[in-house]
Amino acid sequence: EGSKAEMKPPMYTDMKETQFIRWNLEYTEPYLLETFSSIPEDKLLVPPKAGMEAPALVFARGIVKEIIHTQGFNQGKLDIPEKFTCLLHWQGASTADKIKAVADREELIQFFRHVRTATYSYLDSLEDSDLKEIPKNSILEDGDPNRGNPVREAFVMTMYTQNVVWGKLIATKEMLGIPPTEPETWQR
Repeated sequence: EGSKAEMKPPMYTDMKETQFIRWNLEYTEPYLLETFSSIPEDKLLVPPKAGMEAPALVFARGIVKEIIHTQGFNQGKLDIPEKFTCLLHWQGASTADKIKAVADREELIQFFRHVRTATYSYLDSLEDSDLKEIPKNSILEDGDPNRGNPVREAFVMTMYTQNVVWGKLIATKEMLGIPPTEPETWQR
């Protein structure tokens, strides 16, 4: 017989803040990559409908936001390969330059992994005290505890962005009439 602590379901064990953020990013990452990878090559650079971005640009924008969120606070060092620097200046870069930068799916996925490795490295360098919530109403009237701690906010925004990108890619697949895929971990 195990102790009560050993019998406790994993979702109820106490996790450090840094562990929770890493778990959240790692949990969603394969689903995001599977969804992006399942979009046919000939659809990656085509907006699914007017007013929307092409799937490769949606994916790339998520990578750029992660760089801005996490690497921007990591001593202001932005580690970005030359090919993708135009993505960092999203509003100023031409659509043609952005399309050229994201035209190779595997290169884009490798760029995502490169950025994610840097994100995990930065997260691993932090202590939970670096991510301490600011009590409600002590910083802003709306009481959002993340806004009082820019490092915490950066990781919250990274998690949020990852989920938004994943959602947009799922919606794109639906609009294109591509059947949903289930990553192996979802299958019973």
